Amino acid sequence: MDSKIASNYCLWYHVSPLCSLTLLCFAETTRRFLVDYGKTYLFRIINAAMNEEHFFGVANHNLIVVGVDGSYTKPLNTNFIMITPGQTMDVLVSANQPKGLYYIAASPFYDGINMYDNFPTTAILEYSENCTKLPSSIPMPVLPAVNDSETVFNFTKSMRGLASQDHPANVPLNVTRKIYMTVSMNELPCQNPNGSCLGPNGTRLASSLNNISFQIPQIDILQAYYWYIFLLSFTIHLFYVGHVKLKSYDIYNCSLILELSNIF
Repeated sequence: MDSKIASNYCLWYHVSPLCSLTLLCFAETTRRFLVDYGKTYLFRIINAAMNEEHFFGVANHNLIVVGVDGSYTKPLNTNFIMITPGQTMDVLVSANQPKGLYYIAASPFYDGINMYDNFPTTAILEYSENCTKLPSSIPMPVLPAVNDSETVFNFTKSMRGLASQDHPANVPLNVTRKIYMTVSMNELPCQNPNGSCLGPNGTRLASSLNNISFQIPQIDILQAYYWYIFLLSFTIHLFYVGHVKLKSYDIYNCSLILELSNIF
């Protein structure tokens, strides 16, 4: 594999699931969505990426978000969406532009330190009764920058549940137990005998939940469920965590002061 191509991770994003023009593919292999002028289409968009949020847009077309993860939302008119891994969004797109070809594009959102190529993956929105020959240029949607955290925050906080009389938001009002959970990214001493690690100041990174680090299990949960394997230690761990009252959490000294309550 060409290392120069392999380093550009976002070149390998696909749309339903054909490759795009940006992946050195021919135009005939690029996914096309045929639409009729004057009609409105429901796009059910799924982010099937492993761990990357994505921006998504259609050139010269507004998007109206009407649902997220199977639940109705108040209609949100926008020119792009930001969708997280595994998330689904129901989006209305009206074919109200001059007949022609328009790029559908998706690009990753990443606000970390190590940057990489942000070249988008594309598909084509094609109006019917349009010539099949590619024009000299196709409009491209304008998507936010790869590290535009403020735009992501503004988009996320604009989402609202429908919460109407026909679609009530029945949330529990009687809180019987409060749980305080802390997800943290920690720095640990480097144990690499050949040099420093990739974390800040040569340390190694380790994520944790309430200062309990993740340990790779010997068997995955789905396989255990299929073979009816009872994971005693896993069950005890869940039971323990679910019955702990947190009095304080010191994020600097990485110590927990816990009061155990009615574990058994």
